[in-house]
Amino acid sequence: MAKADLLETKISFISLKAVLYALLLTPLWVWSIFLFPFITTKILYFRLLVEIALVLYIILAIQHPQIRPRWNWLTRAVWIYVGVILLTGIFGVDFSASFFGSIERGEGIITILHFAIYFTILTGIFRTREEWYKYLFFAVNVTVAVGLYGLAQLFNFPYVIHAGATRISGTIGNASFFAAFMLFGAMLALYLQNEAVTSAQKWYLRSIFAFEFIILFLTQTRGAVIAAATAFLIYFAFNIFKSRDARVKIVSSSLLFLLIAGGVLIYANRTSEWVRKNHTVYRLATISASDITTQSRLDTWKASWEGAKERIVSGYGYENYNIAFNKYFPARIFKDQGSQIWFDRAHNIFFDVLVTSGAIGLLTYAGMFIAAFWILRRLFRKKSAEYSWRQPLVLAALLMAYVIQNLFVFDTQATYLMIFLVFGLIVSLEKRHLAAVSEKPVVSYPPGFFLPFALAALFFATAYFINIEPAFANIAATDGIKAAKLKQYRDVKKLFEKSLSYGTYMDIEIRQRLVDYSNEAMGSGELTPEEQKQLQDFVLAELRKSLKESPRDVKNYLYVMNVLNRTASNSGVIQEIYRLGDKALELSPTRPQIYTELGQAAFNEKNTDKGLEYFRKAVELNPEPKESHFNYLLAAIIAKREDIKTSEMAILRDQLKYVFTTSDYLAFVRAYVQAGDKQKAIEALRQAVVLSPENTEIYIRLAALYGEMCDLENAKKTIDKLVEIDQSFALQGKQFIDERETKCESS
Repeated sequence: MAKADLLETKISFISLKAVLYALLLTPLWVWSIFLFPFITTKILYFRLLVEIALVLYIILAIQHPQIRPRWNWLTRAVWIYVGVILLTGIFGVDFSASFFGSIERGEGIITILHFAIYFTILTGIFRTREEWYKYLFFAVNVTVAVGLYGLAQLFNFPYVIHAGATRISGTIGNASFFAAFMLFGAMLALYLQNEAVTSAQKWYLRSIFAFEFIILFLTQTRGAVIAAATAFLIYFAFNIFKSRDARVKIVSSSLLFLLIAGGVLIYANRTSEWVRKNHTVYRLATISASDITTQSRLDTWKASWEGAKERIVSGYGYENYNIAFNKYFPARIFKDQGSQIWFDRAHNIFFDVLVTSGAIGLLTYAGMFIAAFWILRRLFRKKSAEYSWRQPLVLAALLMAYVIQNLFVFDTQATYLMIFLVFGLIVSLEKRHLAAVSEKPVVSYPPGFFLPFALAALFFATAYFINIEPAFANIAATDGIKAAKLKQYRDVKKLFEKSLSYGTYMDIEIRQRLVDYSNEAMGSGELTPEEQKQLQDFVLAELRKSLKESPRDVKNYLYVMNVLNRTASNSGVIQEIYRLGDKALELSPTRPQIYTELGQAAFNEKNTDKGLEYFRKAVELNPEPKESHFNYLLAAIIAKREDIKTSEMAILRDQLKYVFTTSDYLAFVRAYVQAGDKQKAIEALRQAVVLSPENTEIYIRLAALYGEMCDLENAKKTIDKLVEIDQSFALQGKQFIDERETKCESS
């Protein structure tokens, strides 16, 4: 007892507990200085704190045996899974991607390792019922804070950050992940009701339970709602058969009936007005195989299975799902320009694990949940005055809901935090209520001076290379993006150079952002030709590094092909595009975008027949999207193929029921000008004027074309209309007409 008391008063132990509590705040942090602020902020914070906690824990655990990890089947299963994903990552297609992950997800083996360490420390530090109650109570209050932030988003409160989507997402940044986080908060609040000692606490926890399920419903996340309904079904059913309280049986039976009847009622009235008016209910009622989201999921799962079969034992390696998906890319996922066509997750946890870690990884992943359910089953069946059978039941229902939720989505930092927290709780419950007291003597060791020094050195090295240096690179890239948005285009290259000079695992994604914003800078007209060339050369040099670092990722090939197509000025560049395209097609033979880039290269080479063939193949892969037909149509205009042009026009207007927009007609103008048909270009501009009668840019281009054709009468009429819209063009318009009159008279 004296040793325990001594431990509790140690500053290092108190500090370790404070760090563990601070880790629960991870879901709250969002900082706009970072690229992917909803992810990067959280993961850097979490990893740094776990590393601090690990240093403190190792020193304390060496000296105090009572806080060493509890090695039961669940603890072993977690670490076996970590070991398996490490091994399959080593033997996968890209270990660097497996180990470090990406900015967008903030995962990688390194992050999973941090969560496993967090889980292990929890099982040693929090040993009593009271300690776990306080820790879980704090965790639940964090979920409330996140839920209130989501409510503020719903009501458009000032100074509240939105993730850019129409559905609320709290500080998590995605509605689906937010819903899963609320599910954890609600179920843990239900769990704590049986632990609460005062009536006030019980009612507070009940109010949290109700509030968070309301927020979950408002996220409009179908998978989470179905998962929550499943958790209720399990909980109510066991209450009916297990409880000895008649009132509980009646209430549970009534609620179970209402739950089932409600589901039937919604489905039976799925076309009713009252269903349509409620977004969540309508999304639930319209689940079908023909639903676009469902189609996308099914196509993704099919591609996942095809990829998994190639490396069924060991998989492609953690965070390499995209390699398998690209190879079996389902072309019909591409519906329009806004479609999500780059998948790094299957949106199904079992396919995610199977593809990346193979059957071995899937078995070990399932092993964690089997071990957890086994412990909960033993707790449920054991008669004890220390806890209610409802507590393991709630945790089992929560785990079941979590698994169901992950059949439609995947994890993020917030849900990882909660699932490893629950795993830690289950290990602690097993240790307190099921494990036999060990008679084996344990040995305490003094930490000495060398170990703390060595651990501190290791911490600073790890913290710098894993967290701090990538943070600097990330911030510099964000500054480059901000410079472009502020039209400070000369700073873009300098800031991205600074970002990439750190040489971090974030480089590939930062280079992709570099392409997006360098294109904007070069198209701004503010850079000199020499500055444009320097920026272009820098972009290409960096993209070629991405190709070298990740030669199996087809996205890297498309980025280089796209940039080269923008500056294709000699046959050497065209041939390079062809070589890259051939390699890209080996990696992803069904991706229409590759054929589009190859078609563009052929047209840059003036080989219109070859170009048309590439554009035709893009259409054949998926004849549904307007974009593929539109590109083929533009190619036909440039190639002067009236047969293809007429056919594609008919398909777009008659079959796809597409209505051309102003931007479409302006694209026609560019194509007709390139084909040398100025009269057709004028006709397209006239159509654009009808759609956008106040667009001065259209009148300027129309007047210019009339002027080039020496149709001065129509040129004057167009200038007069332009001046009516904007008087500032009066002088410039008169000068233009005078110049054209002089030139046309002399020609």
